[in-house]
Amino acid sequence: PAGLARAENPLCNVFFFAKLVEAVPAESEVISRSIANIHLTFKITTWLNAVIALILYFLNL
Repeated sequence: PAGLARAENPLCNVFFFAKLVEAVPAESEVISRSIANIHLTFKITTWLNAVIALILYFLNL
């Protein structure tokens, strides 16, 4: 019927909002862990490259 407003379900809205808020930190945590892994990989790779360079340098003496 014309003119009838749809009633909102506050419980449903609260549940949806809670799920939305819950999802944000989880995604943020995944991104933070990914960045930390990239940094760690870069540090290990840089250290490994330095060791290989030193070994090659001393082998060529």
